[in-house]
Amino acid sequence: MQDVPNDIVEYFRSYAEAFGKFDAKAVMDHWNLPVLVSTKENSASFHEDRDFETNIQKLFKFYQSLGTDSLIENIVSYNAISEISCCVTINFKALDEERAPILEWQQSYILKNINGEWKTKMTIADTEVTKWAVKDTSLHVSPASKDNIYLD
Repeated sequence: MQDVPNDIVEYFRSYAEAFGKFDAKAVMDHWNLPVLVSTKENSASFHEDRDFETNIQKLFKFYQSLGTDSLIENIVSYNAISEISCCVTINFKALDEERAPILEWQQSYILKNINGEWKTKMTIADTEVTKWAVKDTSLHVSPASKDNIYLD
């Protein structure tokens, strides 16, 4: 694995912290629309803040229903694609109040440096969705509808 630049490490630390606090605005600040979210079965693009925030809020409700209190991250792989883009795979753990793991998964991100700030342009969430199924959850991924809402 290539050495991971400190700004990428900080980006994902900040992202996991925002996600663990269920702070939609802070999570959205890590992305640059339009973005693509892909799973084994489906992909959805988000072009509008409103649609993307609705998707994030549904995701938050799901993790809260599992008892998630915080999220920790560990960078598994980093690959610079160019001077302004990279691919990063993260191992995430959702933890409960006692910091016991609830769910663990890997997810890959394509980032681009836009005006000096790293922003996610795409994520591949295959493993995350697979782990949901193992937990026998009611949340599932569906094809984007005409209003482009991704999670049901």
